[in-house]
Amino acid sequence: LLPRPQPSHPSEIAVPDPLPSFTYAPSRRTDLAQLVALRAYVDGLSAQEPKTAAVIASSFTFNSSIYDNTYRSLNIPQPEGPATSIIYFATVDKRDGFSWGALEADYLIVADPVQTHLGEENQHLVTLLAQPVLEGTGIGTAYERLDVSFPLESGVTVYVYQRTRDITAEEYQGISDTLTALYPDYAAQYQAPAGAGA
Repeated sequence: LLPRPQPSHPSEIAVPDPLPSFTYAPSRRTDLAQLVALRAYVDGLSAQEPKTAAVIASSFTFNSSIYDNTYRSLNIPQPEGPATSIIYFATVDKRDGFSWGALEADYLIVADPVQTHLGEENQHLVTLLAQPVLEGTGIGTAYERLDVSFPLESGVTVYVYQRTRDITAEEYQGISDTLTALYPDYAAQYQAPAGAGA
């Protein structure tokens, strides 16, 4: 391809160009406004006092990096004022230990359907927390879905859940037991913190 200046209006073209040229633009997501709205909403949760949240999703449609980089990737200045702190959440079973700190977050940001990029069989770290939160069962009973949703591409909807009680010692141990049963050789990565839980 030969570079050439691009006219701002067709009337600026003086003579036909004998060599065809092409202009390429990067693909652009259709749900950018929803991602910005999600980020602004979650940060707004800290308007009265500092809050924490964790992103429980790991796909190319939605993950913690997409959330973190929403403003930067769109050249939107970081808004002044409070911002909700994001607690890191690991997503790959045999690479990462469970991110126990996420269970102390004030909010969970969860995508429906559950979002993985390596398949659920390799990302139980994500599914064993996201699925019960979405269903309101087991450990998911510690969370209440807020009355807001953010529809993204590929039929994915992101919800924000507020933690309404402490996670119990039994729930901590249940996560540890489930992961240890799946990967006994990696048991050390999945041990619940001593004294964790209400």
